[in-house]
Amino acid sequence: QGGQDGEKQVVSLPELLDHIAAATQEDARNRQQIIDHAREGETEEAVALFDRSRANFLRLARFYEQVLDRDTARSRQAAEAARHIAEQSLNMAVALTGAALLFSVCVTCLLIFSVKRQLGIDPGQLNILAQRVARGDYQTDAHGGSQKRRGVYASILSMVASLQEHI
Repeated sequence: QGGQDGEKQVVSLPELLDHIAAATQEDARNRQQIIDHAREGETEEAVALFDRSRANFLRLARFYEQVLDRDTARSRQAAEAARHIAEQSLNMAVALTGAALLFSVCVTCLLIFSVKRQLGIDPGQLNILAQRVARGDYQTDAHGGSQKRRGVYASILSMVASLQEHI
């Protein structure tokens, strides 16, 4: 009966809504009786009934307060869950961005290593050497360089050595 009086107790939402419906019907009956007494000129009875109906009105207000408290609690739980999901999403995005960055740095390093290996030396140095040979300057480090010769660099040095022999 504590739920009927609007006391704060744990009641299921359907039960709470049933209590609200019953209290609302009782309040409507009380109002109609107050109006009927007032029309008949029975002012004292109307005032007395109004005073008694105030308790029902306050009980109804407490029922609505319980509904509001439940909705507020559920809203807070939903907001906390959403905040947690947002935090997880942000962490995942940061982790994926970091992984993508690391992957792209690794791929870039592999490409640089592969190109340098095929060229044999730094592309800028290879360009300078090719321009010197094109101008007729065959003085290279072909005879004394300690660098490991491979790739395009080795081919240009071999070509310069052949040109020196035939010219």
